[in-house]
Amino acid sequence: MRTNRALLIGVGVVLVVALTGGWLIWDERAHEEGRLKLGDGSARITLDDGRRVSLRYGEQGLVERHQTTKGSRWSKPRVIYRSQEYDCRYVTLATHRGTVAAIADYGYGCPAGSPPDYSIAAVATANDLDDWDVEVTEHFDGWEHVRFSSSGSHVRFDYPTLEGTATLNWWSSWGFSDPDL
Repeated sequence: MRTNRALLIGVGVVLVVALTGGWLIWDERAHEEGRLKLGDGSARITLDDGRRVSLRYGEQGLVERHQTTKGSRWSKPRVIYRSQEYDCRYVTLATHRGTVAAIADYGYGCPAGSPPDYSIAAVATANDLDDWDVEVTEHFDGWEHVRFSSSGSHVRFDYPTLEGTATLNWWSSWGFSDPDL
């Protein structure tokens, strides 16, 4: 009887931690107006507090700019990922509860319409838009979807495959995990 009660309490604690940490509650894929922007070479998105973030492909790689307060001047352009390969044209930016996520793809065959050689997933929080976590997945067609936990502290990048779904996870407490391809 004591064991059953301890087990129930333990399971309850795990569920409460998981739910409050946003590990089990997922919002829909970021697709609502304002939460997701797909840009041809660049994308700009507005955060909940009115600040804006911009990403674009530049000559040296993926370039970021942001506002420190609503309506303020843009920060100086800063390369958050350096690349000598060709960009694959589209940049995806998504936001939820103060977390910003981005997808950008690179490859030598991209100008000819070939799939990317590798995909970039990047995440920053509204608290520090100067500090982006960037993960490169090589020999990969590119992440297609961004999903946020309800709290915004967990981001999942998805790519549908014949075997299921490839995923890459980011947590605010420790960054990116290894991709599950």
